[in-house]
Amino acid sequence: MPHSDPTDARWRARRLAARLAYVVVVLIATWSGLYLDPNLALAKLRLARGLHPGFRPMDVLDAVRNVALFAGLGGVWLVTGDPARLGRGVLAATLVGTALSVVAETAQLFSPRRMASVLDLLTNGGGAFLGAAAVAYAIAVVARRRARTVAAVVPHLLVAGPYLAACLCEAFSAWGRPDLVPDAAGGFRTRWRASVADFRLHPHALPMWSDLLLFAPAGFLATRVLIERGASPARAATVATTLGALTWGVAEVLRGLSGADLRPWAVVLHALATLLGAVFAATLAAREARGAGRGVTLADRLVRLRSSARAYVALLFLWSLRPFAPVTSVGELLGKLSWDALVPLRALAGLWSLHSVADVAVGFLLYLPVGAWFSVRTRADGRTPRAPWWGLALAVATEVAQIAIRGRDFDITDVMVQGAGVLVGWAIVRRADARRDRLQLTAQREAVMPGTRAARTQSALG
Repeated sequence: MPHSDPTDARWRARRLAARLAYVVVVLIATWSGLYLDPNLALAKLRLARGLHPGFRPMDVLDAVRNVALFAGLGGVWLVTGDPARLGRGVLAATLVGTALSVVAETAQLFSPRRMASVLDLLTNGGGAFLGAAAVAYAIAVVARRRARTVAAVVPHLLVAGPYLAACLCEAFSAWGRPDLVPDAAGGFRTRWRASVADFRLHPHALPMWSDLLLFAPAGFLATRVLIERGASPARAATVATTLGALTWGVAEVLRGLSGADLRPWAVVLHALATLLGAVFAATLAAREARGAGRGVTLADRLVRLRSSARAYVALLFLWSLRPFAPVTSVGELLGKLSWDALVPLRALAGLWSLHSVADVAVGFLLYLPVGAWFSVRTRADGRTPRAPWWGLALAVATEVAQIAIRGRDFDITDVMVQGAGVLVGWAIVRRADARRDRLQLTAQREAVMPGTRAARTQSALG
């Protein structure tokens, strides 16, 4: 019996451990700094206030943070669930997330330091649903894709999707640029005015040149996805470049609405990088089409898998080592070492902005493809997939390397977030393969049976 089978005792134990671990994370995040006051009269007043909440600009940030936190719960619930029953898993994750939110908000009714709100219940439950639905969609799509291809192929969804999302977060919360300009406070209109005023003072401020290296792969990957879906190379490159330019422009406008600085030249640079990546992808696809008659063996695909993995590792180091300015003395290096860096979530404790959420998301999204690569590689080689230790080691290595770079610091929270991305990517491929295998087996058993059940099973595999 495979150790990922939901009926296996070891698998059930691991599933329970993973789910309980994330529940603990949620409780720590929602109950940290909680001071209990057993006064029932005050609790009733807080309940009345929570059932009729007002709206503040800060509520948008709270909603985004809540959705992000509980989306992780939904994702963990799905990757540890039954891959053949994704719809049931999404429903269960949503109910668990909502129930956990009720527990957290009830405790906050007895705390003068926290504010319980029905809006939090909605965003928490909605976050659990969105996270579970996103992972369920990924598992279903990857299962269909891997049912139609050889084992040595990483579905573009698990590479292009996370990387494009990471670039979007980076365009919104760019490293090295101020997240808040002077006089940016209050609502979105006030923040926008402050951002525009700052832009008028610095109309020619330039982005970092390294963005060219980071955003070119976005154009490349988007073009490859469109080609995979049937578009011609030229059309795919055109669509990827156009949509990319529009996306980066929207991200820059959102920066202004959040009170951050505005740099139109950043949009130009990102669009140019997307164009270069798209043209390269289209050229490569045209060359592959001309040589399609020679055939591609499994060994060839393994070579491509290794080469693409090495290129992606190099890209991760580019993300981590910006601005490429090394420290120049031992004293400067030692000054960057502190015990606070080893305390999980310490660096995020005082950060209350949408940019802090985007920064966390970037680390998770960039490392999700790493886990997928390791899972595909071990299965293509015919080995039993184990935990992606090399992927986790890469998450540690890229973070440790930042100690030697000016303006960068080691933070254990980043290691945890990046490691979570590796594990989720690895688990999605494993659950997708399990779904593919189980549905194929069911289809074979039902092949002798006419009617809807066999057809429905086959349609789930595409």
